[in-house]
Amino acid sequence: MIEGSDVSFTCVLNYDDVAVTWYKHGAQLRKSRSVMIDARGAFHKLTLTGAKVEDVGSISIVAENLQVVFIIAKVMYKNPVL
Repeated sequence: MIEGSDVSFTCVLNYDDVAVTWYKHGAQLRKSRSVMIDARGAFHKLTLTGAKVEDVGSISIVAENLQVVFIIAKVMYKNPVL
């Protein structure tokens, strides 16, 4: 992962149309210019555009009515100075 690039997280559940909530560092994420959230049936995707060093840490997804939490950590490297 290179600073400034996009990073995506995906989750496929066993059931279609289950509402999920994405979190970064324990705080709920909402759609914005830098946060894209997509859900189609059982497929859920979170994309952070232009990722920054502050984005390093845990990303979690909680599916409503299901006791499922996925914790994902990404390692990020700064662009090398040439």
